Amino acid sequence: MRNNKIITFLSLIFFILIVSIAANIYNNNKNSILQTIDQQLLAGAHAVPLILEDDYHHKGLDSISKEEDLKHIQDLNNYIKHTKLAYIYSFIKDKDGNIRFSSSSATPHELKDKDPNIFSFDIYNDKTVAKVFETKQTMFANNSDVWGNFRSVYVPIYAPDGSLYVVGADYRMSDIESLQVYQKRKIFLIFIPLLIVTVIYFIIIFLRFKNAENIIAQKTEELQKIYEVDKLTHLPNREKLLKYIHSHPNIMLAILDVNNFKAINEIYGIKLADKFLINLAYEVNNLINYDMNLFKLNNDLFCITSTNINQNYFRQYMQTLIEKLEKLEFIDDEYIIRAIYTAGISYTEKIGNPLLTAEYALENAKKRGQKVLAYDGSYEEISETTNKRKILDDINYAIKNKKIFPFFQPIYNTHTKTITKYEALVRMELQDGKIVEPFYFLKIAIDTGLYKHITKNMLESVINTAKQNPELEFSINMSSLDIENEDIKNYILERIINNKVEKQITLEILESEDFQNFQSLIDFSHDAQEHNIKLSIDDFGSGYSNFSNLIEIHFDYLKIDGSLVKNILTDVRYEIIIRQILSFAKQLNSKVIAEFVENEAIALKLQELGVDLLQGYYIGKPSANLIDGLSI
Repeated sequence: MRNNKIITFLSLIFFILIVSIAANIYNNNKNSILQTIDQQLLAGAHAVPLILEDDYHHKGLDSISKEEDLKHIQDLNNYIKHTKLAYIYSFIKDKDGNIRFSSSSATPHELKDKDPNIFSFDIYNDKTVAKVFETKQTMFANNSDVWGNFRSVYVPIYAPDGSLYVVGADYRMSDIESLQVYQKRKIFLIFIPLLIVTVIYFIIIFLRFKNAENIIAQKTEELQKIYEVDKLTHLPNREKLLKYIHSHPNIMLAILDVNNFKAINEIYGIKLADKFLINLAYEVNNLINYDMNLFKLNNDLFCITSTNINQNYFRQYMQTLIEKLEKLEFIDDEYIIRAIYTAGISYTEKIGNPLLTAEYALENAKKRGQKVLAYDGSYEEISETTNKRKILDDINYAIKNKKIFPFFQPIYNTHTKTITKYEALVRMELQDGKIVEPFYFLKIAIDTGLYKHITKNMLESVINTAKQNPELEFSINMSSLDIENEDIKNYILERIINNKVEKQITLEILESEDFQNFQSLIDFSHDAQEHNIKLSIDDFGSGYSNFSNLIEIHFDYLKIDGSLVKNILTDVRYEIIIRQILSFAKQLNSKVIAEFVENEAIALKLQELGVDLLQGYYIGKPSANLIDGLSI
């Protein structure tokens, strides 16, 4: 009887735990959905002034012809049909202080029936919009009007002649509720099978069936199979691969990486990126030989194994496979996706873990610009512990002998047509004289607490260079470790202020940095602003920040993420995003830097769009010395 009570109690606790986890996941997903929708609303609202004429919202505007209004409606509709938004529009105040629609998109049904509500300059009485006009602050609200129930955003904008108007965007509440219902169903489908298995498990024990052990073993085997299968592609996963390697001592394996998957994921979205991976798994499975097996590793990595241990054959096969894959086009509706690939090869007869050595070969292939590279035993990556100790010795040597210093990459000013600014990129000299980039030493430095010495050495070098070149500006990267550590943060500010180089130094913060306390970044930006030290947001468009977060941070520069810049000539969507970033930065009186400027065509296109500063190999490569760079 006592055992029965214990089993009943444990089953109840387990049930409550699973329900709590499911509820927590749902709440997190719900908040994530709302954040994503708010970002889409802001993007839609900021698109309105880009679509309408520059001088449209001028002082004294009180009416336009129906023909002109219809054109505006159609222009706004052309944008909105590519989004999930319900409406985008703008408001003005007439001479009597009434708030009126000055433009708005419309649904096909409204246009067909010539609904009079779609035409402009109707009075719109809404407390939230009135408050935006009064406070000149962006506001979100849940509204109900003649058009329906919406989640809305209202953004104050100034026209070229100084007139204040408000742009807005709506997202139907019914669509939001549908997304949330979908999340509930998804969580239900995930957790109900687990609950069923758990209930069955406790019932079997409770009733003391004689065949309980066999049933438990069967369920364990089923769960093990699920554990060894990638949920997206249904290919065997890394766990299955490790077992396969253990049971096949004489195989070769290659890790295949989609180099531009980050850009695909960011530009086309997670849903389309997942479709691409599913399609890629199908194509590779069809292309590999009968003696090969395909596994799905983490993120965008695949692994191909072969029992044919002819090394030259396998290397040539991977080269041919990549050539075939790069000719394929993934087509979804109007989008065409092409990918580029790199592979690292390892052989199980080599010393060490073949997965580790294949990953190391993949890294070296990318550094050398090769499509395929096989691990040949010449890299010192066989023992991970030994390698970490060697890197740690190199870091200590560099700190002790002042071998940590900056390389400078020139930044071209499109207005003055000169190089007036450089980014300082950290480099370290090894004991053999070889100079290495931060990918080699940064993680170990962070893990061992030596990172602060790298920050201090870099800062002192940049300050000295700035003092020797008072006509130039320099930017230096700051991490969350620098900003969240009170001693390091104060050291950075004090050294810049005491050396009187505030006007020359820009502190550059990665957008993708993981801040444990976002308030620390806001406080740091205020401290920097107080002392006239410039801030820059690096890799904008790839990480933590959104429009509402950035408003809290004082920044002087926005650096556009390179994945957006590199594709600007081949996909108009990249150009649209960059135009929106430029508009946003202009309204906040900030300058925009574009990195990864790799050729003249990209440079000229960015200048045409109005980008303030250009950085990349076309302008100039990082160097230990200050160089003039390229004049365009």
